[in-house]
Amino acid sequence: MGFNWYPAKVLDVIKHQLVEPRPDSPAHGKRVLFVAQSGSRTWGFDDPHSDYDVKFVYAEPVSHYLTIADNPGHDTLDWQVNKWEMARDLPSFHFHGWDLRKVLQLAHHGSHAAIELCRLPRFYTTDRYSLLTSALVKLIEESWWPQGVFHGFLGVAESNWRKYLSRDADKPPYITRKKYLYVLHALLSASWMVQNRDKYPPFNIDELLSALNDESPARMWPDERRKVDELLEEKRRGVLFDGPRFEWFEAYYERTVKDLRLRPGYGDHRNRDRKPFDQFYAQFITAAVSPQC
Repeated sequence: MGFNWYPAKVLDVIKHQLVEPRPDSPAHGKRVLFVAQSGSRTWGFDDPHSDYDVKFVYAEPVSHYLTIADNPGHDTLDWQVNKWEMARDLPSFHFHGWDLRKVLQLAHHGSHAAIELCRLPRFYTTDRYSLLTSALVKLIEESWWPQGVFHGFLGVAESNWRKYLSRDADKPPYITRKKYLYVLHALLSASWMVQNRDKYPPFNIDELLSALNDESPARMWPDERRKVDELLEEKRRGVLFDGPRFEWFEAYYERTVKDLRLRPGYGDHRNRDRKPFDQFYAQFITAAVSPQC
């Protein structure tokens, strides 16, 4: 079933790319379990030109899993649709999918991406695999690892900073300013985990900002908060353009990351029990990829 409140032209693209994939779709021949929305539309700072960031879980044909090959194939699908078509008022899409086995591996290692995938708002859940999807979500929800989530968000902030915002000599003098919001969202989520270890952070950036207090690693000075609000307002109106780097954000980033790095760890994924994930995978092999499924 799909989300009826999305525009029909959005659901049509998702249907033809994932639900009933056409032959030219990279998902053709796969079994898509569920489809979810991520990115700025979920995080609360989308603008009129934001694309649809679509995440999904899929299963390969049975032959993919019944082989002794060391590397039976890829476990990730990634492609874009209508990337340059916004001038014709066509929605743009970024599709990113993981094979079910990869999702289980990520969940076992405590990846924040696995638990996030299960909690994202859904475009579509394939009725045929609804029981499998429910069992997967239940397994990951019951076994999620707070420290893995904390380090995952901190890693996202640091990698995006290095890639887009650091002062490396080979970077252009002007910054794509929406990248500041990606780093900020990850910092706020990591900060949330420090203070709410057993509760996954909300997706919406306004909720994360509202949760800040004097003890938060990502706490802000009043002037910093005012500038963040201005940045969000410009992004939501679609007038956030490239420009010189924000010196104030660099100071905020360095201070926040330093605080987050000093926080004590709590647990080690190497000691996490793999048995529940192996059991689920065995059930998946005998059911989800069987010809009768």
